[in-house]
Amino acid sequence: AKKNFDVVWIDKSETAIKIAKKKARQNDYPAKFFVENMTNFFFNKKFDACISMFNSMCYLNNTDFTKTIKNVKHHLKSKGLFIFDFWNGNAVTHVKPSLRVKDITIKNERIIRIATPKLNLSKQTCGIDYHCIVISNNKIVDEFNEVHTHYYYFPNDLKNILEQHGFKVLKILPIN
Repeated sequence: AKKNFDVVWIDKSETAIKIAKKKARQNDYPAKFFVENMTNFFFNKKFDACISMFNSMCYLNNTDFTKTIKNVKHHLKSKGLFIFDFWNGNAVTHVKPSLRVKDITIKNERIIRIATPKLNLSKQTCGIDYHCIVISNNKIVDEFNEVHTHYYYFPNDLKNILEQHGFKVLKILPIN
């Protein structure tokens, strides 16, 4: 949007869209925002590119992954690009996800997030149990857990899935 591209943002979270709209207004970025699910959004328009970030595709089970790539393919121009990041099965099974702790302090507010992964090799998933503690003025004001399940893909399997649905894989890049 900053470079004057025609940008359409979708997210199934109304809260995320509200935050994105606010940031776009603050930075004077022209963009359109929609609360939509990536498995079945519909625009009567074709796009040059579809970009899915922050491991969004890894939250999808096999059925929803297939629905999403079919939907993206439907919305891309003939030479359009689909760019997304994913959990690489080679890295996941070699390095193995481990317990991670983030501790962030801003003024009198502190958030501690403990991420405990549970790898399921047969389902190619990693469930991450996030335990969050919110501290304000040295007192715990909130504490909660969330579990996020991520599916991971091996590059050759992902390439085959994409090619079966009409995509030409140009490149799979490692993250350093």
